[in-house]
Formats: sequence, C-alpha cells, structure tokens
Amino acid sequence: MTPSIFETDPAVAIFSGLSSIIKPKVAVVFVAMALSIFLVTYVGLYLFLNLTVSASNTYTNIYPSYVIPTALGLVVLEFFVFFYLLSLSLEVKKRLEFKVPVNFKDSLFTALIKFPKFLIATIAQLFLVFGGFVLLIAPGFYFGVKSIFFNIESHNGGITLSEGLKDSFNLTKGKFIKILPIFSFYLVVFALFIYLLFNARLSLLDIYLGASIVLSFFMLCYTFSADKMYKILKKQSDNKITSSLFRRAMSQNS
Repeated sequence: MTPSIFETDPAVAIFSGLSSIIKPKVAVVFVAMALSIFLVTYVGLYLFLNLTVSASNTYTNIYPSYVIPTALGLVVLEFFVFFYLLSLSLEVKKRLEFKVPVNFKDSLFTALIKFPKFLIATIAQLFLVFGGFVLLIAPGFYFGVKSIFFNIESHNGGITLSEGLKDSFNLTKGKFIKILPIFSFYLVVFALFIYLLFNARLSLLDIYLGASIVLSFFMLCYTFSADKMYKILKKQSDNKITSSLFRRAMSQNS
C-alpha cells in the first residue's frame, strides 16, 4: 500500500521539526534565540546607532569613530550566541529523545565543547548554499541538500569536519529528491513569512521582533527536521547493512 504524502519520510521529518518547538525545554532555547536577535538588532544596533547620530550630528548623520566597530562587534557577538544556542537546542533535543533528564548546566557545558566544530560546519554550509544561489539557483539547492547533515554530523562528534562533510554527501547519495522537499519547504515558507512581515503595516519595533521570532523558529525547526531525516536515513542504511551481512552469513552456512 502506497503511503500518503503525510507518511513519507520528508513529511515526517518536517512535522517532527515543527512539533519539537512545543517541548518546554526546547521552547526555552527558542525564546533565548529570539530575544538575543531582537536585543542586538533593535536595541543594540537600531536604537544605539540612531541615538548616537541624534546626540552627535543630526544633520550630517556622521557616526563617531567608535560606533561602527561597536556595531560590528555586536553583530559578531550575536552570530556566536545564535549558533551556540542552536547547538544547545540539539543537545537538549538529544537528551529528551533518550529520556535523559535535561540539566541545563550540563547541557550548556556539553554544547560549548561541541560548539567550535558545529560553528565551522554551519558556516561552511552557509557558504556552500549562498555561494550556490549567487552563482546559479540550481547549485544552491544542490549544496543545500548535499550538506544538510554536515553540522548534525559535527555535533554528534567522533569524526573530523572533512569526514562529516563526506558522510553528509554519502548519506544523501541517491536521496536528493527525498531530501529536497525539506530544504525547499523551509526556504520558501521562511522567505514568504519575511516578505509578508516587511510588507505589513507594522511599526519598526514589531518588524524587528517578528523577524527575530521567525528567524529563530525556522532555524530551529529546520535543524530539527534535518536531524530527524538524518536519523531516518541512518536507520535505513544500518538496516541494509545488517540485512546484507545476514544474507551473506546465510549463504556461507548453506
């Protein structure tokens, strides 16, 4: 019997990612991510830059020398905080799946240890995807699918970054059409939400807050969906290996 579209692996992965956000421990990380983006972009950058201009030179809009380095520092700080919290969310999710009590102190420390490799893998993924979209549209989708498990592999640990990227390419081999709906779904829906947000008649405060929530929500759900799909494909791969070994053993015995 052919499974319905909602029972296919991509649909299961997407639903798993979207539903994971309602778990209380994960929701705490989600709120922290959204608040960190909002505080840096609106309070740290928008208000800081505009108040500095008002206080220094309203007519020429010339910033004092310390403003630009401070703004760039805030952006870099937020970049690190955001992706560290994303690493933390994977650690919390893993503990919930294995029914291990979530101790945030331990989770924070474990996520910190895994963070450097996770960050490098995530940055590499972003360069591959955005570089592909800049060159041509198709390479962006290709690298988005092929590298989808790179930061998941790096977070799981035990392998080098090059091995993690290689494993991601190997695990997605022959599975492009199966994984493409996950990547495409989040890309299209996220772009739609951002478009609607910036074209709605909202105050600047609401736009900054809404963008912070949307970015955090979709980044978390996308990562969780990728993690779910990773586990599905890993299980299928392990089952094939086990079945192959079993058949080989049976043929040798016979």
